[in-house]
Amino acid sequence: MAEPRRNIVLTGAAGGIGRAIAGQLARLGFGGGLIDLAPTLAAVAEEVAADEPRNGGAVAWARGDLSDGAQIAQALEHLAATLGNLDGLVNNAGITANIAPLVRMQPDKW
Repeated sequence: MAEPRRNIVLTGAAGGIGRAIAGQLARLGFGGGLIDLAPTLAAVAEEVAADEPRNGGAVAWARGDLSDGAQIAQALEHLAATLGNLDGLVNNAGITANIAPLVRMQPDKW
């Protein structure tokens, strides 16, 4: 009996690092649940699904703002309904208004 595919939720999936992580997860055979605010997210999901047949095209996406709990709950519900099990999380999302060395960054900016 084959082991069920594992699905990983990836935040910040539409940017350069996120896109690379999504592709690598797919190459390793993981399904991907991609979350981002960017309007390009759907195109990224389509690319990953088409480029990486090892995961069987198991890629779903949901736009959402990580600072809004209701949006994230809705996004996770959609991903779970589409992919089935959600087995892990790669927390890649994040932006900073003020670029500063981490040791000098104030907690409210973190």
